[in-house]
Amino acid sequence: ALEASAQSAGYHMMVSTEIATLMRAGGCDEAITPALAFQTSLVRLQVQLEDALAAVGAATDLPTILITDRGAMDAKSYMSPHTWSAVLEAIGATEESLLSRYDGVIHLVTAADGAPQSYKWGNVTDDSGHWVYRKESPEEAIVTDRRTQA
Repeated sequence: ALEASAQSAGYHMMVSTEIATLMRAGGCDEAITPALAFQTSLVRLQVQLEDALAAVGAATDLPTILITDRGAMDAKSYMSPHTWSAVLEAIGATEESLLSRYDGVIHLVTAADGAPQSYKWGNVTDDSGHWVYRKESPEEAIVTDRRTQA
């Protein structure tokens, strides 16, 4: 419905995939990969994908809306403050520079908080029919979601 509305208003809409799921599908295993290496790669790839999609959108003759399933700042909720600082240093970014990449942010609260019967975790298929991996139990998802909002 959102894409159809955007198209009828003359916009081209692009939606990026969640990077953590993409990395896991490619064989990245957090259980055997140091947190700093995994998270640095995740944030770097998030930024690269956003840049690539923005470039493609800019090459069209239409104004483009780019929606990301998680943004670069979301990764902060999945690591310690020390690791987050190291990630920022490794990619040459600051929180301000990451935030300035976005014209707006819409945070969707996890289904685990308020609609737990709809929350899927583990190796699952999402509501769009795509394979995703959510490692957080419903309780962990609520805690992480609240950290994301902070």
